Amino acid sequence: MRKAHTLIGAFALVMFSSTQADSGEPYRLAEGIEPVFQQITLTLDPDQAEYSGSTSIELTVTRNVDRIEFYQSDLELNSIRLKSGDGVRILTAEPAAYNINRASDGQPIKAGEYVLEIDFGGNLATNALGMYQTPNQQEHGPGYRNIRVSNLVEDPYFKDSRDSYCVQAADLAAFLLDQKFAPSSYIKQKYAQNYFNRLQPVLCTVASSSNPDGIVHL
Repeated sequence: MRKAHTLIGAFALVMFSSTQADSGEPYRLAEGIEPVFQQITLTLDPDQAEYSGSTSIELTVTRNVDRIEFYQSDLELNSIRLKSGDGVRILTAEPAAYNINRASDGQPIKAGEYVLEIDFGGNLATNALGMYQTPNQQEHGPGYRNIRVSNLVEDPYFKDSRDSYCVQAADLAAFLLDQKFAPSSYIKQKYAQNYFNRLQPVLCTVASSSNPDGIVHL
């Protein structure tokens, strides 16, 4: 009999960050690279233990560097390509501490605009970490069901956003809304002041009768 599964989609993919200053902390990424935009594509089958995907990250390299660093956990990196104009460089990633990966081809990376493309694969987890399957045995017996998740429940106490994907998602939504109303010069330069509009399909528009996005002004 074909099993059914529920996929819980709050999982860690290739995440990019940049440091504001050299603090000497080993879990910080190297300076000189600023992520501008990231797009993630997943290929999923809830009945299979494996999944695959790709990510495309627009980067601004502010000074010459010898490698690109990024965070990733428990993924198999199948291909890493660094594009600039018509040129494509194939990079190889070496793992370091704190889930940091260091990608390089042994040649300097000059200052400029780039696109980093990564193809990856992973395995669905069986615990509540990453992309995982959860059993539903109350109404339909043992096994799993491929149903859409409509609600996520978070632990009701204050915590640092680095410890919670739900808090990170809320922080990002709040930041995008703030930049919609009062965009910074950097956001204007990157034409990102309308990114909040991409959340339209999941906004609770009934929260406000006077705002089409459901924004409640206090």
